[in-house]
Amino acid sequence: MKTLSNGLSACSALLFVGAFSFLFWITPRPVLAQDAPPVPAVPAEPDAEGSSKGVILIAAKEGTTKFSMNGAALPDDLTKANAALSEGALIETGADGKVTLLFSNGTVSTVGPSTKVTLKEFSQEKFDAGDRSMGELNEEPSLSNVKLSLDFGSLIVGTKKLNKESSFDIESSVGTAGIRGTQFQVAQPAGGGFSLDVAESTVAFTPQGAAAPLPVVTGKGLDVAVGAAPVARPIKPAIAQAITQTNAGAFALTANVSLNVVTAKMDEAGSGEDGSNSEEGVEEGGEEGGEEGGEESSGDSGGDDSGGGDGGGESSAAAPAESPPVDNAQVLENNPDVKEGRKEGKIDERTKLVLALKLTQEQSTRFYAYPDEVQNDLLKEAPEVAQRLLDLNPPVEEALRYYDYAESTRENSLSALSDDLFAASLSTAFTERQLLDLLTYENAIRVKVLAEPAATSRRLMDVHFLGGDAVLFYGYSADLRGRILQLDKNEAVSALLRKKYDAATMAVVLGDENLVRFRTASDATVASPDETVDANVLGRSATFVADSHANGNDFLLDALLEMGEGKLTSDLLATGEEANRLLTDLTIAGGITSAHAFSAAEVTTNPFYVDAASVWKQVAADQFPDALTVALAGREVKLFAGDYSYSSILGSAADTFLVSASASLAVDGSVSFSGPADRSTRVVLAGGGTVSASSGTKLDVALADLAVASRHDLTLREVGVSAGSKVYLSSLRDMLIENVDVQATDEVRLDALRTLSADNLRFSEELRAIHMRATTLDLSNLDFPGQSAVRLESLKGGFDGKYPSFGSPNRAYGRVNFIENVRSGGNPLFDRSSFDLHGKNVSIGKIPGR
Repeated sequence: MKTLSNGLSACSALLFVGAFSFLFWITPRPVLAQDAPPVPAVPAEPDAEGSSKGVILIAAKEGTTKFSMNGAALPDDLTKANAALSEGALIETGADGKVTLLFSNGTVSTVGPSTKVTLKEFSQEKFDAGDRSMGELNEEPSLSNVKLSLDFGSLIVGTKKLNKESSFDIESSVGTAGIRGTQFQVAQPAGGGFSLDVAESTVAFTPQGAAAPLPVVTGKGLDVAVGAAPVARPIKPAIAQAITQTNAGAFALTANVSLNVVTAKMDEAGSGEDGSNSEEGVEEGGEEGGEEGGEESSGDSGGDDSGGGDGGGESSAAAPAESPPVDNAQVLENNPDVKEGRKEGKIDERTKLVLALKLTQEQSTRFYAYPDEVQNDLLKEAPEVAQRLLDLNPPVEEALRYYDYAESTRENSLSALSDDLFAASLSTAFTERQLLDLLTYENAIRVKVLAEPAATSRRLMDVHFLGGDAVLFYGYSADLRGRILQLDKNEAVSALLRKKYDAATMAVVLGDENLVRFRTASDATVASPDETVDANVLGRSATFVADSHANGNDFLLDALLEMGEGKLTSDLLATGEEANRLLTDLTIAGGITSAHAFSAAEVTTNPFYVDAASVWKQVAADQFPDALTVALAGREVKLFAGDYSYSSILGSAADTFLVSASASLAVDGSVSFSGPADRSTRVVLAGGGTVSASSGTKLDVALADLAVASRHDLTLREVGVSAGSKVYLSSLRDMLIENVDVQATDEVRLDALRTLSADNLRFSEELRAIHMRATTLDLSNLDFPGQSAVRLESLKGGFDGKYPSFGSPNRAYGRVNFIENVRSGGNPLFDRSSFDLHGKNVSIGKIPGR
């Protein structure tokens, strides 16, 4: 490996080593949606005492339950569904009892049977509800501190993303679990012992009397016996699934709860009023006490209405110069479309709207100079807003871009920016997310950003480094700022600024030679200069850093160094090399090669491939527990039309050919697979993100089984799927099937964690069995073969133990819903009588274990 230039001092070399190790760290984040996230709600001013009380709503309860406060039992009318609990409340459940709770910070918790838990502390800053509902929150709306005390029993908890200043602790007799945005279960049997299972993120468990917490990560758990040390273990798949499904149901149940209702109950709790009798909150709907509940909440997501600051000594809310009086006659005259109408004594509705804006003659002229699309948007504004925009008079393309932003974004930009900054923001051509990022900074920083060339301004918003470090960035000289922005990776710029080097140090780190090295990733030094490192490791690490950088996996180096506490060992390097291969985009066209082939162990044990691995593990556990697997794996995987033989890649022993993607897996065209004739085999397509197939795609595995599974939603439209024996489709979220042919002789299984919607799904007549399972099943335009044994399972099973709902108006959450035109053997199943007569081959039940 090359050393640093002789022109650099020893100090410079150390600085280069430290800088390089983080510059290639890119932390991957799962993308849930393509739209920019809503601006987080700004905490309201605290009350006179400077504190606020959080509240807990009883979303649902069943079986034997008991609520008390300060030793006194609470009456039933104060503990019915929708009632609010506060600090000090004690909840007890019997062997058949269960309570679903909604915390005002967005957390949901399911109190299991035979449980005793105390809501010990709950404080939360007030926040602006902004006409939103709980389902719209991705993170808690304001800082909060929660402390529960679990005497015995079990709790399943799902939280929104918690602020780093917030806390959520669950105390027990053997220790405390500290939570930071996760899904988990804690259980403490009466008489002692404790268990913790984490399905997502990390929980820090601090044993009683210990100084340091023990991190328990996704897929792990621990057991603590009385008087014994904690014992770590993997989580059982059934428990992980139960946690995920329970929280999915709790979040769905509470999604429509209005934040306005929550803040009102917080105000009541803070003032000492009793708000538990309110009928607002978790609305009930459907059957059996609120299966779906309530109307959907509309409205915007709120936002920060605060003004800018002191940029240039001008207030962003400065009043415009006095305008000449409005001449309505001239306004009418400026509109050629209404001249003729005026002659006849008529004024149309559009002209009335223009008059309501109270425009000056100049503003009127500018208004009619815009195309109809902009005029229509201006007519929807309040008069003072329309007048201000017309005074600024942005070009047409800028006005159109402005009205492409969400209403809340437009309002925030107008209130936060002075006229000159607002005009500059429009001419910079920010995306909506970039503009929202700009609005989060103080006015002095906005002024500096908007003074940059437009391309630089946009890049600064994409770098995401200005928060907290803006003063430092603009404290550097123009030359240093230019050198910083010469780094071609935005993540590298952000990581460098987080080091907060002084100007002299930054000048050394970004010397001419080092800039070249950073940009080309050719000289990574992964160990301290005074350490003796194996020459083979050094050589491999240089290649690894260059390869991972070229492959877009710069984060791997920093992650490996963190795992090795600053040292890169041969074993860690092997893990990183394997991860870089796994996280390579893969295109399959024309044939199958072994270049991206992996064993099942490599796919399922690499710590950087956990999302895709979890999908395959679930499929294997459900359907193929004894599978011997060979995989083609990648990050983004595209499978194009062709005839593919996987016999050679399976070898003589394996029976399962897995195509795995850590992100998305896309299939396009007619794809057929063929395997060895000497044994039964199967083909599995599994995506850690989405799995999709273009319209007209045909998937054919003529002499084997076929499985398609996705960690996210699975959507198939205008697709044909066929297999020699069995077809298995699975989604850990929602599944949407539209106009799909499924051909198999033995069995077809469709499993979705949340909603399975099938419209115009067609089966082969000789099919032996059909099995569909989801929290809610919605079926339309479907004819079950008369000789097929059909099993339909949902969260709550059939009405009266055997019937679906009939018709769209009767659709129910947690049920099997025959929305429209469902048949068996060609006979319509439209009510209970017809179901009894013609649906004898169709059985409906509950999902086992839920």
